[in-house]
Amino acid sequence: MVNLSFIKLLSTLEENVNYQIIPFDTRLLKIAQTLKRFEVHDRLILATATLTNSPIVTKDKDMTGKGILAIW
Repeated sequence: MVNLSFIKLLSTLEENVNYQIIPFDTRLLKIAQTLKRFEVHDRLILATATLTNSPIVTKDKDMTGKGILAIW
């Protein structure tokens, strides 16, 4: 088990160019709201992918489409 404090984790993510912290804001929620057939966590994942134009890594065929690239 890795013992890493939340503060250290956050600091590491903020300093690393390979990660981007996306705000949980109304812009994200408005996109998530349009994804009616998904449960809330999947909506947030898909909304984040849409907002950032990022692919998702999934085997869930229901989460593919909607202009989102799925890698698996």
